[in-house]
Amino acid sequence: MKKTIILFLFISNILFSQNFDEGTGISKLKIGDKVPNFEFVDLDGKLINFNEYKGKYVLINFFASWCAPCVKEMPLIENEIWKSHKNSDDFIILSFGRGHSNEEVKKFILEKGFSFPIFSDQNKKIFDIFALSFIPRNYIIDKDGIVIYSEGGFRLEEFNNMKKKIEELTKK
Repeated sequence: MKKTIILFLFISNILFSQNFDEGTGISKLKIGDKVPNFEFVDLDGKLINFNEYKGKYVLINFFASWCAPCVKEMPLIENEIWKSHKNSDDFIILSFGRGHSNEEVKKFILEKGFSFPIFSDQNKKIFDIFALSFIPRNYIIDKDGIVIYSEGGFRLEEFNNMKKKIEELTKK
């Protein structure tokens, strides 16, 4: 019994400490896949079509306000990515509150002071295009709509890899 518990804890530790990327089967869209067009509504009720961002690099982020790793990652997105790239003509962030209403997202933005584009994905329709589970989750989409980076979970080392990739793409 003791060996079984130790084995279970060991396997659980491996699963939950690793970076959940497309290699785990948890991500529906893999590196090299074209992102299907989708629509979403901004916090003011304006309908946005993902194809509007063709010709830009897009960081798509999924989070939840109750998710501790998400709450740890989002200030880094704000301070280490958005502040450096917010005036870029060829880069945008689209962050989606998985399972959150517009009101919840607005409250979260006000409480945390975020300035990058954050939207509601109350019914998880957008998340369901990209993945099966696990947040935070990030994808970098190239100018042609192809996934060029995918990662899930939060590890500072992997965040820094993502940041470096964005800097290389935007040459900052």
